Amino acid sequence: MRPVLAIFLLSSPALLAQSTVTGSRTVQGSWDASAAAATKPAKAGAALPATCGAGEFFFNTAAASGQNIYLCNPANTWTQVSSGGVTSVFGRSGSVAAQTGDYTFSQISGAVASGQLPAAGGDISGGLTTATVKALQGKAVGTTAPSTGQVLTWNGTQWLPQTVVSAVGGDISGTIAAATVKAIQGEAVGTTAPTTGQVMTWNGTQWLPQTVVSAVGGDISGTIAAATVKALQGKAVGTTAPTTGQVLTWSGTQWAPQTDAVGGDLSGTTAAATVQAIQGKAVGTTAPATGQVLTWSGTQWAPQTVASAVGGDISGTIAAATVQAIQGRSVQSLAPTSGQVLTWNGTQWSPESPTGGGSIAIALPYLQTGGVYYGPIFGITPPNLQTWTWLNQGTYTVTTTNGSMYLQAAASTAHNLAGQMIPTPTLPYTITAAFLPSIYNFVYPGSSGGNTFQYPACGLFWYQANTGGGQGSLRTFGYWQTANTSNPFSFVVAKYHSVTSYWGDGGPLPYSVAGPIQMQLHDDGTNQTMQLSNDGINWQAIDSSPSRAVFTADHVGFFCDSFSSSTTPGMTLLSWQVH
Repeated sequence: MRPVLAIFLLSSPALLAQSTVTGSRTVQGSWDASAAAATKPAKAGAALPATCGAGEFFFNTAAASGQNIYLCNPANTWTQVSSGGVTSVFGRSGSVAAQTGDYTFSQISGAVASGQLPAAGGDISGGLTTATVKALQGKAVGTTAPSTGQVLTWNGTQWLPQTVVSAVGGDISGTIAAATVKAIQGEAVGTTAPTTGQVMTWNGTQWLPQTVVSAVGGDISGTIAAATVKALQGKAVGTTAPTTGQVLTWSGTQWAPQTDAVGGDLSGTTAAATVQAIQGKAVGTTAPATGQVLTWSGTQWAPQTVASAVGGDISGTIAAATVQAIQGRSVQSLAPTSGQVLTWNGTQWSPESPTGGGSIAIALPYLQTGGVYYGPIFGITPPNLQTWTWLNQGTYTVTTTNGSMYLQAAASTAHNLAGQMIPTPTLPYTITAAFLPSIYNFVYPGSSGGNTFQYPACGLFWYQANTGGGQGSLRTFGYWQTANTSNPFSFVVAKYHSVTSYWGDGGPLPYSVAGPIQMQLHDDGTNQTMQLSNDGINWQAIDSSPSRAVFTADHVGFFCDSFSSSTTPGMTLLSWQVH
């Protein structure tokens, strides 16, 4: 069987019909699509492909119109195709709307319409092109229309136009614009016209222009412009010309220049005076030697060497004298110890310990038998020797009599401690005090009153100032009158928050008392000790507490407290010794 070759010829219309190309196709030669109904030569999408080959392009449907074409170069790198025009305005791309701050006033031209201006406020109203001042600094301006010459005046509520009074008065006449001075401080000024050089002078009734007299008189001659002093207080001044250093001296008839000579105990001149006498007694001309003194010889003062040896109650030399006697009575050479006093023992002055304590021993006669002294054993140191300050004085009073101090309390229905105090001495220290209490504990008068059942007190205290009202600013050692009629008096150690606020106490401490109450406050920096004594020599410790247990005392003193009793306790401080 013979093979058959079939040949099909496709006409060109068939080739040009619409078709879909699957796979790759390379076009060589020219490709004319100018008559095409539509062309889409690029891939399109809302996102750029992740990969691309150099030369590809892509239509990004999500990009701004006119900026949709992206080219790939190098591979896998898309670059947006710019039209060459403005891609952004004021840093914004796409459809850009105007915003505040896009332009400054220097970039804007043309006229501003009144509607574009903001409304006025504050002291003005209306628009800026038709503003009306309605106030000055917040003070309203009235709407009354002003007249010519009026001024804006404050009437107390608003500014209003007001006519200024043109007429003037007082020392001036006419108007403000054409004022004339007719008086000075109410004294009339005359109308006479002045001439050159005249001055305004008071003639007794008015001020008038007057020519000043140029000639002068009295102690001066000539004219005011060329005056010469011819006298001093009517005493003539001579015409002799003075020489250097002369002084004006009264000669008996006139003042004349004279050289200043000296006399009396002096010779020479004032500038070079020599003492030739002392109170009329001649001074010799002998030159003194070192250490000599001016001595009266019976006829004149002359330099003389002083004998260095001394005598009488002193021995040695003037430069190293020793007291060996007092008014001819010998002083024993025994060295004294602290606190001893110089005492006459019948044959000589010798150092001995005083028989009494304190600064002043009681001056009473002593009896001596076999070397034993009999007499008072406690001393008195006047309390008024201290410089005291008040603690909570109020209506409390202090009276000083013969060295003692009487503290009088004020009646109170509550705690009201007050007294006098001194700064605490340097540690360690002891305060020794003696006082007489004056305390009663009944409602006055006694015939109709009765027991107050309170505890009025007097005594000594430690105090810390400026504690701000905190607890423990006062610690007292007091002599109290209690409500117990069988045991009416006792001693109490107490604490106060303040002078008007009581903290508490340790209860009554009965102690025998014979004579003045003698107390001691001792602080050695470790403990504060309170002691009692009947003789001022032998002491009994009542309380001892750490010095800083509650507060640090900066004052110490004596006190009274009516303790809510409405009574007026008092105390006489007889002695106060710091040692």
